[in-house]
Amino acid sequence: MGNTGFAGLYVRGGTPDQNQIILDGMSIYQVDHFFGFFSAINSNIVKDVQVYKGSFPAKYGGRVASIIDITGKSGSTKQQKIDLFTNMLSAGITYEQPLSKRSSFILSARRSFTDQYQTKLYDNIHDFLTSGSGLNIGAELQPDTVTYQSEYLPNFYFYDINGKFTYLPNDRDIVSISFYEGKDYLGEEKNFDFGSDFVGIEQVMVDEQTKWGNTGMGTNWVRRWSRTTKTQLFMATTKYYSNHDLDSYWIIDSVKTPAYLSQDNNQIEDQTARMNVNWNIGLRHDLEAGVSTTIYKTNYSVQLGDSVIFFDHAINGNLFEGYFQDRWALSPGLEILLGLRTSRFSKSTGSYFNPRLSVFYRFTDELFFKASTGITHQFLNRFSNDLITNGSKFVWLLPNEDADPMAVQQISLGIEYDTPHIFIGLDIYNNVIDNITDFSQLVFPVDTYIEETSTLVFKGSRTAKGLELLVRKKDGYLRGWAAYNYGIVECVFPDMNGGKTFLADHDRTHELKSVIIWSLGSWNMAVTGLISSGRVYTPNNNLMIRENENANYTLVADAGTRNSKRLPTVDRIDMSVTRSLRLLAKNWDIGVSIFNLFNRRNISHRSYNLSADPFITTDIVMLGLTPTLSIQLEL
Repeated sequence: MGNTGFAGLYVRGGTPDQNQIILDGMSIYQVDHFFGFFSAINSNIVKDVQVYKGSFPAKYGGRVASIIDITGKSGSTKQQKIDLFTNMLSAGITYEQPLSKRSSFILSARRSFTDQYQTKLYDNIHDFLTSGSGLNIGAELQPDTVTYQSEYLPNFYFYDINGKFTYLPNDRDIVSISFYEGKDYLGEEKNFDFGSDFVGIEQVMVDEQTKWGNTGMGTNWVRRWSRTTKTQLFMATTKYYSNHDLDSYWIIDSVKTPAYLSQDNNQIEDQTARMNVNWNIGLRHDLEAGVSTTIYKTNYSVQLGDSVIFFDHAINGNLFEGYFQDRWALSPGLEILLGLRTSRFSKSTGSYFNPRLSVFYRFTDELFFKASTGITHQFLNRFSNDLITNGSKFVWLLPNEDADPMAVQQISLGIEYDTPHIFIGLDIYNNVIDNITDFSQLVFPVDTYIEETSTLVFKGSRTAKGLELLVRKKDGYLRGWAAYNYGIVECVFPDMNGGKTFLADHDRTHELKSVIIWSLGSWNMAVTGLISSGRVYTPNNNLMIRENENANYTLVADAGTRNSKRLPTVDRIDMSVTRSLRLLAKNWDIGVSIFNLFNRRNISHRSYNLSADPFITTDIVMLGLTPTLSIQLEL
């Protein structure tokens, strides 16, 4: 379960759209279900995860915050395996099937049953989302002088499917085909019964449907030509979509009349082909090079009524990239990783060069020093606005002609102490991201393309600096880790906040996380703790609604006051207990977990009622004590 109010992955000052999530080579654009409460990546199919959050190796690019490279399981070549699993929101199955001594297949699928049966866990999450809250789903505007009766009927579910076929035709070749599909669906019916008090309108009926998700398929061929040479050929196509339909009707004199109909659709599709070559040219010297091409196709459209196309905008772009990397151990203790990545995007002028350098020095077998620096560019933007309560809250966009991409300059230093029993790591970093786009003054994604409102899209820079400390106990019946992060994320936009520096919306200066795992026989218990700085916000007495020369209304802060205050500290403890047992000749794992064990009243953020004078603010509280049950059965 995600950290309610903290949904998304924020790495060293970056935002979720600045992370490259890769599953078996495929880009995943929507990485969560249920508005950030659950991961869209099924852990039952994950074999390995590589996280790069400093200067990336030259083989990676396209995002400025981090790279999360996930390798899926290949499936067993020895025996058939079937696992069934369920919890209080969803159920699923993982199936592994040997096809021969050299080939296998794995399939894992899960689906929520929240559209058929609502558990207490679902009710808790739903209440959080609808209580004037996190996403304001189902929120209604109530006229001050009119009373009415309302009915809200939600219908929500999600599912995802992962599959992978692996074939080893000989000792030199590995061929695999992977596919993924994930979808979320939210249907909302809202009925407002005014009786006869509201200008002749007896009833208003609103029907909304929102669908979003990913699909992808990739083919990978790895061949080892000799003991020193290996190649990899990869091709994939992935797609993200977000569709929102809204139909509203008036009931006047018992006659149903259309009031407002709209549809908005966003889609991004990429088709990628790349080839990598690895050479081992010495005992401690490796070279790597590669080329890739990606065709991006994006579309955003808005339709009003049954046939009026209000807006339909498609942008296609081609990205060509190449890289070279040299990993050389100059001595038993010193290793250098030097690389260069070049990018050329059809919607931008010129080429972009991304040099990378990492240095590793081992003082002893346990003590290790590292330093890295590099430049990375990102060409994709994601429209995001907290004022949007449903529909296309997130829209992926390609830049217009001649727009400069985001660019980050990363510097990090670190030292590690690693033994078989304990690990201690300390990193300090400084990241400067230029050409960041801010959409917070826009209400709808379409506004980015309309001349009158596109002037409200601001460009600026963001600086993130801090340190990360990790202590981990690796073995024994009592294991665990503790991580402390100190970071400051500051933004400068010449046309915002009077040009003065302000803290980013996602700045949380201090964060301490810990996990304690206790294992004894068939019992496992885990206790997780979190203490974090509260979210920053702008005091409502420093906010105003301003009308510009084009009659567009925006919410702006007084110069120098944006994000000048901070909400109270967030602290929470979660606990889980799992028992493995043999029952009815089958292997079972039965677990109970409790989110927010001590029912802490943590504030996620503040919402504003802009129709009141003065503005009314409401503290949005995260989930309280929430228990859940999980069962996994191995057939």
